[in-house]
Amino acid sequence: LNAEELDRLSQLYEGASAFRVLTGIGRASRWPELSAERVTAVIRQCRRWAGYTVLDAAASLESDEEISSDLFAPRRNAATLAALREADRVVAVGSADPVGMSRFLRAHVDLVEACGAATIDVVMNRVRASVIGPSPGVQVTRPLARFGGIESPLLVPYDRNALDGALLSGRTLLDVAPRSAARRAIADLVSMRI
Repeated sequence: LNAEELDRLSQLYEGASAFRVLTGIGRASRWPELSAERVTAVIRQCRRWAGYTVLDAAASLESDEEISSDLFAPRRNAATLAALREADRVVAVGSADPVGMSRFLRAHVDLVEACGAATIDVVMNRVRASVIGPSPGVQVTRPLARFGGIESPLLVPYDRNALDGALLSGRTLLDVAPRSAARRAIADLVSMRI
């Protein structure tokens, strides 16, 4: 891969902010193609190509070396683990509901181990009283601090109309609903952390 090839393969998004997107593989059957070495090489080339490189990685963090007798077999989670090893900053997103928070807290332990020196920002998505109870911010932050030692997570309110509008139109929240509470929370993450 070089800059010209990345330009050719990527899709240009033109809105309030322009950026390029490289999509992932189209079928799960192709995951063996994503070895740790290949993913690392692509990430490093993308860093030379763009000012910022953002990866959307799968949530699964287990290392399946323990369950495989073939040491040279492709690793199912190699792409995610390689991305985490290469990361300067990791944004870990969880769902702000009882089931989502429980899953997030269990996975957070593995995430900290997999990230090495990367900074981890925790984002709890879809914060709303209807599923977590009154004072949803407190209902989310207290258990994260108590059971995960997670201080100051970013809380993204559930703004269904804005999010549905963005999804339906294939546009960013900035272009579809610039005043959305969810968009403002995401903008706060970007402005505070970069």
